[in-house]
Amino acid sequence: MSKRNKYKQNLKRRLDQQAARRPPKPPKEPPGLNLGYHNAATVILPAYQSVQIIVAGCGGIGAYVVQHVGRLMRVLYEDHRGVNLTLADPDKVEEKNLGRQLFCDAEVGEAKSVALARRYGQAWGLNTIAFIGEYSEKLIYGQADLVVLVGCVDNPAARAALHETLANNPERLGPNAPPHIWWLDCGNAKDTGRVLLGSAYGPDQCHGAFFEPRKCVALPSPALQYPSLLIPGREEVPGELSCAEMQLANLQSLNINAAIAVQAADFLTRLLVTNDLKRYQCAVNLASGSVKSFYCTPEEVAREIDRPVDFVVRKDEPEFDQAAVIDHVRTLALQAAAGEAL
Repeated sequence: MSKRNKYKQNLKRRLDQQAARRPPKPPKEPPGLNLGYHNAATVILPAYQSVQIIVAGCGGIGAYVVQHVGRLMRVLYEDHRGVNLTLADPDKVEEKNLGRQLFCDAEVGEAKSVALARRYGQAWGLNTIAFIGEYSEKLIYGQADLVVLVGCVDNPAARAALHETLANNPERLGPNAPPHIWWLDCGNAKDTGRVLLGSAYGPDQCHGAFFEPRKCVALPSPALQYPSLLIPGREEVPGELSCAEMQLANLQSLNINAAIAVQAADFLTRLLVTNDLKRYQCAVNLASGSVKSFYCTPEEVAREIDRPVDFVVRKDEPEFDQAAVIDHVRTLALQAAAGEAL
């Protein structure tokens, strides 16, 4: 045997001996499955026959949202439910909006809310009101069983007004006191964005939100989920770029507004029509082509408001057994009578 072959043979033997002494590597665990959707509760609304949908902001995202809401309203009409759509925006359609927001040349110079109300209200026969100005709580006319605020604004003052409206919901949840005002907030950056749903003005309004297994009657306000919504960002400081100007400067994706509006429309459809909404938040990233949702579980909601899980789960009260109480009182009375006889 040559020296080279002998060396190889000895080296192989030593490597085999080392491998035998070395403990085997544990098998790699497969990535954990996200069971959030499987374990999620369904958002339960109070019974309603009429609903008012208020879209605050009719620009980049809002114009697309109104289109989807119009189709949703036709479905609710067929179900014999009353729906009012209120549109609020202080701005007019400008040349720079064309092609990037859902407006046409004939609408240049017209108020955005009026243009959309005419387009969908009159053409589709929808009950629509246009308001030229910022959102105000006074736009809620008070006759609807349910109010859904759809925020498509890009400034903290408008979001603060939407958040403050939720203070009109009951302070404490109960079987006969569910929240009747909900806020769906939509926002985006360059090619990312989020949709957030909530009803609770403060953490206390989430107490006992999960009153039955797989049923949720309240969710934290978007401002509780993301307190930064109420803090001015660079694009929200007076004198900085508007949403349309950001698009023109290539600082915003051409398709991000429509992508966020599609997610918002799905939230509304599942909340108002199919009654199978199980998520309260989603994040969209067009660059990676991903959508990540956060589901309505006690763990997620408790984390959003920094409370223990038991805080958001309503515990069943012990049943009142009237017959047992009567028997107990009779027993006590007999014992007292026996004591007096002695």
